[in-house]
Amino acid sequence: MAVPKAGYQSPKEPRQKSALGIILLCVIFAIAIAVAVFLIKNNRPLAQPKPTITQGYIGLASHVATNPTKQQTQAIKTPTASVHTDPSPTAGLTPKASQTPTRSKTPSPSPSPSASPTAENYPFIIRNSSQLAHTMYFPNEKCETSIYVVGQVLDYSEKDVIGYVVKLTGVHAGKELNKSSETGSMQVFGDSGFGFVLPNQIEKDDEISIQLFDPQGKPLSKKIVIEISGECDANLLLIRYKQSVVP
Repeated sequence: MAVPKAGYQSPKEPRQKSALGIILLCVIFAIAIAVAVFLIKNNRPLAQPKPTITQGYIGLASHVATNPTKQQTQAIKTPTASVHTDPSPTAGLTPKASQTPTRSKTPSPSPSPSASPTAENYPFIIRNSSQLAHTMYFPNEKCETSIYVVGQVLDYSEKDVIGYVVKLTGVHAGKELNKSSETGSMQVFGDSGFGFVLPNQIEKDDEISIQLFDPQGKPLSKKIVIEISGECDANLLLIRYKQSVVP
């Protein structure tokens, strides 16, 4: 049997080291648990605001948030309604601005002077006129010498009016013309017949007008320019006046 040498000691069992390791593990585990608990507490989500606060922001009257989606849609609709009501005063202002130009327009169409120069309503008008050959009424006269302006005057009931005055004025044959003929003085054209005989000399600048007057000189018809002809088949101008206004 072998004998151990002098000075040799047998190795000790590592009991103390194993005990220290277990203690360290426990400490580390305890620290880890503490850190985990701390981290869990810090990472907890913040509490959401109470529904009453959100309801007050939305503007609802009830404190029970049964359906927040519907409430939010209602909250969105309410400001839109307020937006629609806001432009209403602006729309009320715009018609005022539109009324101001209408007020400016009302005095503009007041050109009363245009109404003042309205033509006077005359009781007699020329019903018809025609150019004929003078030989129908004056067969013994020559067309080369004379031009005829003749006619008659009838009242509203187609009766002849006697005693009125027909005037020819203007320029004929280059000379001033101012002649009068009383109705009834040339009855070949009717009981109220009148007539003028002018020289058959027509110049470029000639212009003749005819007008009917009462015995006091009041005009009874409008002054009208007539056209005469020196041709033998149209040298007699026949004019008939007719009363157009009921007396």
